Amino acid sequence: MRTRLVLVIAMVFIAPIFAGCYWQPIEGGQVVRQGFNDYVLEMVTTFDGGSYPYLLNDDYENYNGVTENLMYQGETIAKANPSGDRASHCVGLTFEVFFKAMQQRNMDAGLSPDDLNGMNFEELEEFLLTWYVAADQPASLNNLAGALELYGLGERIDDFDQAQKGDFLQFFRTNGTGHAVVFIDWIVQDETIVGLRFWSTQQSTNGIGYAEAYFNDNPQGATSGTVDRQAVYIGRVR
Repeated sequence: MRTRLVLVIAMVFIAPIFAGCYWQPIEGGQVVRQGFNDYVLEMVTTFDGGSYPYLLNDDYENYNGVTENLMYQGETIAKANPSGDRASHCVGLTFEVFFKAMQQRNMDAGLSPDDLNGMNFEELEEFLLTWYVAADQPASLNNLAGALELYGLGERIDDFDQAQKGDFLQFFRTNGTGHAVVFIDWIVQDETIVGLRFWSTQQSTNGIGYAEAYFNDNPQGATSGTVDRQAVYIGRVR
């Protein structure tokens, strides 16, 4: 990991910012995938049944929130915890799922896993910085949806009704913290979207697992939380 990347990520983590399609088997054991979200959801299942603790620390030189070292074009783009405990944090884990899903899609198409939309290592590094909310970008772009949009890998979904299971989503809370997740579904009460169900890694589940979060502006009588409805960024890979 280059020194610049380590320093920028360190700045982000010092500030407390981080506190629907299905694949279907068919005859012959093959898998039919209808879109990239299928790859995402299939990748999510690879973490089932394992031990993957949540860890957010300041060892930025040696740990970037992924469960294993991620290699791209012969270099390490993100480092796993040296202890080997397969720990992760939210932006690292969601980036790992994105990265592995992209590589798998490439291989299924007969393409190199080291060619993600033509990006070289330095460009993917900049992409990662944006995903980690660590790039020199306006707040509206400095998130995972902005990364997908800026680097031509996907699109931003502004209409909540258009969100699909397997989209990537980043939300920020009214207390200044945030979370990066794989979107599963909206929580609806009295025909109003009041929160979301998601998959990620977090303290509340002692690591990787499914969780829920609620908006802070929900109608009286509805379950309330701390998620800022105006600071939800949804991205979908093309």
